Amino acid sequence: MLMMHINRMSLILLLSFLCFRQAIFVQPQLELDPNEVDVLRKIATTLGVTNPTNKDPCESHTISETASYTENHNITCNYRDGKFLHVTHLLLKSTSLQGSLPRELANLTFLEQIDLTRIYLSGGLPKEWASMQHLNRISINAAGISGKIPKEWGNFAKLTYLSLEANQLSGTIPVELGNLVNLTDLILSSNQFVGSLPKTLEKLTELKDFRISDNSFNGTVPEFIGSWTKLERLEMHSSGLEGPINSTIFALGNLNDLILRNLNMSGTIPKYIWEMGVQKTLSGRRPCPDGSRCQNYYQSFHINCGGPDVTIDHTKYEGDDGAENGAVLHYDRGTKWGLIGAGDFMDNGKNDHYIVEAADLQLESELYYKARASPLFLTYYGYCLENGDYTVNLHFAEILFNNDKKLYYRLGRRIFNIYIQEKLELKDFNIKEQANGTGKAIIKTFNATVTENTLEIRLYWAGKGTTLIPDRGIYGPLISAISVCRGFRANCDESKKSSNLPIVIGVVASVLCLIFSIAIFFCWRRYFGRKSIRGDLKGLDLQTGTFTFRQLKAATNNFSSTNKIGEGGFGSVYKAFNLQQKGNLMEIMDPMLEDKFDKVEAEKMIRVAILCSNADPALRPTMSEVVSMLESQTIVQEVASDPGIYGDDLQIKQLKGYYQQLHDQSSSGSSAPNFSSERTGHGSSTTSTHDLYTVNSESIYLINKSGQDLYSVNSESIYSNVTSVQDIDPVNSNSIHLT
Repeated sequence: MLMMHINRMSLILLLSFLCFRQAIFVQPQLELDPNEVDVLRKIATTLGVTNPTNKDPCESHTISETASYTENHNITCNYRDGKFLHVTHLLLKSTSLQGSLPRELANLTFLEQIDLTRIYLSGGLPKEWASMQHLNRISINAAGISGKIPKEWGNFAKLTYLSLEANQLSGTIPVELGNLVNLTDLILSSNQFVGSLPKTLEKLTELKDFRISDNSFNGTVPEFIGSWTKLERLEMHSSGLEGPINSTIFALGNLNDLILRNLNMSGTIPKYIWEMGVQKTLSGRRPCPDGSRCQNYYQSFHINCGGPDVTIDHTKYEGDDGAENGAVLHYDRGTKWGLIGAGDFMDNGKNDHYIVEAADLQLESELYYKARASPLFLTYYGYCLENGDYTVNLHFAEILFNNDKKLYYRLGRRIFNIYIQEKLELKDFNIKEQANGTGKAIIKTFNATVTENTLEIRLYWAGKGTTLIPDRGIYGPLISAISVCRGFRANCDESKKSSNLPIVIGVVASVLCLIFSIAIFFCWRRYFGRKSIRGDLKGLDLQTGTFTFRQLKAATNNFSSTNKIGEGGFGSVYKAFNLQQKGNLMEIMDPMLEDKFDKVEAEKMIRVAILCSNADPALRPTMSEVVSMLESQTIVQEVASDPGIYGDDLQIKQLKGYYQQLHDQSSSGSSAPNFSSERTGHGSSTTSTHDLYTVNSESIYLINKSGQDLYSVNSESIYSNVTSVQDIDPVNSNSIHLT
């Protein structure tokens, strides 16, 4: 019995102890301060939350009924004063809000962290926030805010982190920011700040991360940066600042990341910089053979950048999706082109944005659904090209800043430079701005000249534009396709060649018709004009003479080709050849065509036609060679000789010179030439060279052996080449006339 009584007493004591312990250690459930409940409702309205929650934000961790709790979207209430809970963290990253920064946030007096990154807001930074004495972290990136940094923001007593990247803030940096002596991170990149960095920033000796890239500052890089001994990361690319850079900056012991791209530097880089483990990523090699290794030469190439082979309107675009991704890219397609690229995408930890793909976009062509990107530069080479003028069409479409997915996407800015043949063609090119929107294609056309059989197209990121939209590490040049063709054209598509072919055929047919018509004309003159020549010459104040075949044979050195100065039947071909020599080949085109034809194709067809009419049959191309030239598989060779004219001015001058010598001899006392009259039908016979007579000095016409053409030669005296003639027969009335 005693034992049972003791056990009951022990049980009672144990229960009493447990109840007492619970009374001591279990506190009642606290609620959010009612004042802060009202503040959060006002904040939700100012931020543009359409369906604010009625639940306790400290329990739901959100201010919206539709939003769910995540690491990037939550409200945390970690401060207790014995009566109520108080909000300490307000994180609303990557939300589709459309409002302004709430001044009411200053009434959350226990707030420690604010993160409003990647939301779409308007207005400026509220100066009222500076009264929050517990605030230590502000992150408002890619939020669309504008205006200046309030000078009151220099009063944050505990602020250690301030990031205002990728907004539209402007003006100068207030000197009051130098009072934020606890700052470890100051990030102001991708804004519109101007002026110089205030010297008061020298007091920020706790800084580890300082970024001011993509702004419009002026002046030199401040020397006081060299006093930030704890600095680990320094980014000043495209900041507007100029060098030289003080050696104390390079000597910072903790500095791991130094990015100075597109900084107007002067002076020399200290030698020890190259001894700090600087990684060389690319030697500048071209992915192509030199000119001596080219077996064939081309006039065009087409590339689907980032995608596979694809045919668009009869034009095959070769894909570069076989190229590997990485910091160093070197790819040779093995046909007519190759590419090189370099660089790692910063801060994303993946480096997988070298080929990007459109998401939820309707695009006008298959060419634009994929594209190739680079964090630094991307260079395409066309090699083994014929030298000459080319049209370069670069196809672009911004496919990552899709406004339909998130409102803040429209804040993204992709900016880079375009070089053709090492010449800066476009500076600060912005795809979305030029195309008037996301998902819209734009083609930029350039003219370039190839002189060493290689064409270089380089896209270079100079450090401008956003780097965290839609995610961190999205920036740099982006290209969808490349089209290059010979000549200056409005379009390089092969289909255009096909559509212009009937016009070109019509043009060539017209040329051939002209040739045929002129040939008929000269044939008519041959059979009907000869009878009237003598009659046409009668009545003129000219001396005429007749010569035998043997006389002409002797005078022309047995009809040597060196003395031949013309031949009929190819009058129009001679016209085209002459225009080609003068560089005016397009004058042969029918003016009624205006500019509604492909000039390059027309010129090619005419040049081939001239080749086919070459005076030397051995130099005329075969039919297969003609087809190859018309299809641009081989080059159209230059004409070796004038197809219609054997002689030239030099031969005429030789004849003229020789006859001038004979004329001078006769003037010095030699017997004068003896002309027979037209009616006698013969001339005198002699064994001297004087059987060939001088001609009237005012006009002379020569009828060649075919009798097909009558060429006006010169208004001066022209004498035929002659050798000694011992036996010259008289001529009859059918002899050829030289007048």
